[in-house]
Amino acid sequence: MKSNLIYKLAGIWLVLTAFFSLPPIFVMFNYLLIGIAVMASGIIIRSKDTLIRMIIANIGLWLIISAYIPHLLVKPASVWNELISGVILIVLGYILSNTLHKKLLTIKK
Repeated sequence: MKSNLIYKLAGIWLVLTAFFSLPPIFVMFNYLLIGIAVMASGIIIRSKDTLIRMIIANIGLWLIISAYIPHLLVKPASVWNELISGVILIVLGYILSNTLHKKLLTIKK
């Protein structure tokens, strides 16, 4: 349940930071920290949907790798990188939370 919140918050943070004019060093550390958190939680999440887990872990890995690609640290490339990664994380967070919510409802019946 908490990991779903991590994905949603990380996605929202990435989408919001896409619209700020930030120095490349901040963008680099932003990608590193968000990438590590997302990748680690994607690996240890307790979900039977391995496809979603792999996608989330790979998004985290992509954010870590993109922190070291100089062209992705400046606009407009950083905007697209943050928007696409952020929206995917938000959508996957909601998919996981809805799946978990449906499973909890079926258990209570």
